[in-house]
Amino acid sequence: MRTDKATSVPSQKRGAMIVKTKPGYMAVGFCEKLVARVWLPGLALKGLKREIAQWSNHENIVDETLAKQLVDYFDGKSVNFNHKLKLWTCSDFAGKVYSELMKVGWGKTVTYGQLARMAGKDGAGRAVGNIMSRNLIPLLIPCHRVTRGDGSLGGFTAPGGVTLKEKMLRLESNG
Repeated sequence: MRTDKATSVPSQKRGAMIVKTKPGYMAVGFCEKLVARVWLPGLALKGLKREIAQWSNHENIVDETLAKQLVDYFDGKSVNFNHKLKLWTCSDFAGKVYSELMKVGWGKTVTYGQLARMAGKDGAGRAVGNIMSRNLIPLLIPCHRVTRGDGSLGGFTAPGGVTLKEKMLRLESNG
């Protein structure tokens, strides 16, 4: 994973593509050709376009490889996302958490506490939960694979909430 931790600069070109998947429309936002934002399925197309318009300042972008991978993912096919990502300003710990999380493969889960340990801060499960809630690139940074230590799913801030998280985990367990 290659990331750019620079802060948002108004002159940076930001564009997006919309992809139709089985559960609905989703979108990917790009900043200077790096994946910088993912909107998971759950919004009506009109609402999704409105959110993209607020975020984007450039023309539509098409990445056919990524679009196919997103469709394949929601068709239940194992996908290895390997795109360059733009992480907006985040702490070193958050960067480590994201990096470690991206090692958690298809059909696997990790608890908030385990992920904190993997990132070098035992006992920081709550901090990991906060980091997951601010993940702007869900699915490519697979925050849906993080669960509570008691086995429950925990939260999910994407449209569809925990119901979508459950569907994604179920999809991966059947793939």
